[in-house]
Amino acid sequence: MVLGGDRIRAADFEPPAPGLARPPAPGAASTLAYREARQALDRQYVLEALEKSKGNISRAAKILGLNRRSIYKMLRRHGISIRRD
Repeated sequence: MVLGGDRIRAADFEPPAPGLARPPAPGAASTLAYREARQALDRQYVLEALEKSKGNISRAAKILGLNRRSIYKMLRRHGISIRRD
């Protein structure tokens, strides 16, 4: 993500992936509990790294600054399966 200026605005973020809840409008009460929001963020975080690495776990781990074992734990936690061709 490349930002212009020194402030982050809602418009600087891409829309959430299908199936993820949209964040509430500014000033509206949040319908997501913190834990649910954190899980959605973690899931999206690992999915984006896997997409950038074309499914390569080692490269995804390097992108995220994690080790492969941590990536595999995140995949299990979020019910994400990787197809092996």
